[in-house]
Amino acid sequence: MAIRKLLFVDTNIWLDFYRARTEISLELLADIEKVSKEIIVTYQLETEFKKNRQTAILEGLKELNPPTQIPRLGIFSDAKATGKVTRGLKTIEKNVRTLQARLRRALVDPSRNDPVYKACHAYFTKMTR
Repeated sequence: MAIRKLLFVDTNIWLDFYRARTEISLELLADIEKVSKEIIVTYQLETEFKKNRQTAILEGLKELNPPTQIPRLGIFSDAKATGKVTRGLKTIEKNVRTLQARLRRALVDPSRNDPVYKACHAYFTKMTR
């Protein structure tokens, strides 16, 4: 008789998707989906996730900032690299604002804009079937 292997994904792993201090990737969601029938979900997990999700998103939003300006040395004021750096920083700033807006949308309407919430919700509803 084969022993069925089960997987418990701790609340902090789910919340790490919103935190800037980790390198967690959405690829993990796809990997979890592959073994979804073996995932253990509890009411405590659901409660903790829902209770702490907004805080984790707000922490991530607070940490999601563009880099500060790089000093422009007079000796390099006419260098092409200086112009490229300035343009690059403006592009980065624009992209960070886009990511911040997406994170705010995930906070406001998670069922439409938050892939982590959608995945968790699917597991939580699976638990009640």
